[in-house]
Amino acid sequence: MIQVKSNTRQKSPLIYGKYCLFLFVLGVSYLLYFQSIQKKNVALVELQTKLEKLEQQKVKALSLQDNLQAKLASLYEPEFIKLTLMEKLGVVPDGQIKVHFR
Repeated sequence: MIQVKSNTRQKSPLIYGKYCLFLFVLGVSYLLYFQSIQKKNVALVELQTKLEKLEQQKVKALSLQDNLQAKLASLYEPEFIKLTLMEKLGVVPDGQIKVHFR
């Protein structure tokens, strides 16, 4: 007849080792997770500053576009054409005298 002995003393160190291994893996996982969260937060801050800069550039570009469109619209007004002819080409309207200064 074979006698079966209970090996409770031999199993306890094995169970203790498994718990230690589980806690070690859990700790390493937590550290890696914490480090990745920190990297994500740094990247988020960098992207937010880039977004703010791009929004400022967009506002400047839109104001410049509005100014250029206003200048372009004024190019076809008769008063602007008249002033341009007088200043750049030296054309004088009827009834006025042209004077040159040297």
